[in-house]
Amino acid sequence: MGHHRPMGLFGLFGDGRDGLSALDLRARGRERMDTGDWKGATGDLTAALQKEPDDAETLHLRGITFHMRGRDREAIADFDRAIELRPRQAEFYISRGCAHDDRRAHDDAVRDFDEALRLEPDEPRALNSRGIAHLNRGDFHRAADDFDACIRLEPDEPWSYFSRAMAYDQAHKFRLAIADLDFVIEKDHRTAEAHFQRALAYAALGDEERSSEDAAEAVRLGLDEASVSRHLSYRKKRHEEADADDGRG
Repeated sequence: MGHHRPMGLFGLFGDGRDGLSALDLRARGRERMDTGDWKGATGDLTAALQKEPDDAETLHLRGITFHMRGRDREAIADFDRAIELRPRQAEFYISRGCAHDDRRAHDDAVRDFDEALRLEPDEPRALNSRGIAHLNRGDFHRAADDFDACIRLEPDEPWSYFSRAMAYDQAHKFRLAIADLDFVIEKDHRTAEAHFQRALAYAALGDEERSSEDAAEAVRLGLDEASVSRHLSYRKKRHEEADADDGRG
């Protein structure tokens, strides 16, 4: 059997929690979060909250672990309590908004991101997250506006361009989407998802050669070939149908 990575000084305690203070448990929970051990982090943070049940930061951290484990109802309950204790913490609203958005409660998500931005105007994470929520509820223009604002604040951050490309794609502005994806790929050519999304945009424009090249690169970088092929076929079919409609017009 494999061995877990040592947990720093806290590894000396194993998984024992009774002898640790709330502060130590929270610190170990953070370490577990850093390694992707979300279940272990939940356990440590729960133990910390048994000792200090009204610690807003610990509630927020445990909410993140629940969210990462797909337990969004419990995550939102933790974020609700953290916000009740510290209502001016923008980060708490961002986290709750992300959980709402994953539950497809996009309007609730937007309200949380609005509040985060009221508390901290021009907060990039809040802008990007609100843009994604707008995108998820089909408001492509507001989504693009939020991603534009992110790019003005962080012009070298590729994932704001990736997010804006998704908004452009949904608004059928495929050339603008490709331009943003070009930037993402220039920053990191190993980004499989960017190659895949650019393949879809090229397919929508009828550029089968470039679409096929990007699709092949996305698969080489690790995306599932059957899934890529299925989405690409659907996009090509939509392009052909649009051409046929134009011909009839």
